[in-house]
Amino acid sequence: MKYKPGTMSWMAGYAGPQGDVGFMMEADYSKAQKIIEERLAEGRNIALATMGLDGDWECNHTVVYEDGAHYDYKAWHESGWAIPTLVIEYADGSEEVVEVWTKGEDS
Repeated sequence: MKYKPGTMSWMAGYAGPQGDVGFMMEADYSKAQKIIEERLAEGRNIALATMGLDGDWECNHTVVYEDGAHYDYKAWHESGWAIPTLVIEYADGSEEVVEVWTKGEDS
């Protein structure tokens, strides 16, 4: 993966320079699946798709598409500072990075 999602400890992220955005960003796995299916319908050859929290990626990401199969999202589902993100890696070496979240409760 060329794109390098941010990673820091939970405490550093929560209290650090990024700070709390004032509400919870909830991971939207159905939006991620829809984006993957749209790209496949366009004829794009997806090698791998991962989804997680950009800002806490090291601890909170999971493979959601590989070898023609979808997999459940099994990472943390919400954050007030780390952005739920989908990273699609194509067979040609290109990548696409998309925020995939909905606004949740105020924090």
